[in-house]
Amino acid sequence: MIAEQVLKYLEINGYGVEAENLFYDFLPDLPNDCIVLYDESVPTAPESNCLSVDNAGLQITVRNSNTVNSKTILWNIHKMIVGLGGNNFKFVSTGNIISNVTIETAPFSIGKDNDGRSMYTAHYNIRLMSENDNVRL
Repeated sequence: MIAEQVLKYLEINGYGVEAENLFYDFLPDLPNDCIVLYDESVPTAPESNCLSVDNAGLQITVRNSNTVNSKTILWNIHKMIVGLGGNNFKFVSTGNIISNVTIETAPFSIGKDNDGRSMYTAHYNIRLMSENDNVRL
């Protein structure tokens, strides 16, 4: 859901090309240097039960043959997306309206994979407007 929208946003901002080095929901064996986005669950504010707002979790993982590059790429993405939202902001024109992007965990190393490639990951909570609700305000 939201990971696909953010993937398109990263592509628009020059971080790669979908299915070449930007991937949704799986980490391929190749290429060595890539970015993977996953949807995940996050805590939701109690008022979301009555209001047309939801929270979507996002995990971004960067794998690179160079540790410094892996860390730098993820921190650059982090700085670009944290705090986004408001004023009818959308990652893509057909996407959800985003209220805000907050940090669940800042970028951190999860070590190297079996092939010695460095991996960094971060987790985000994205508050977004829900659509087509029948009973929520």
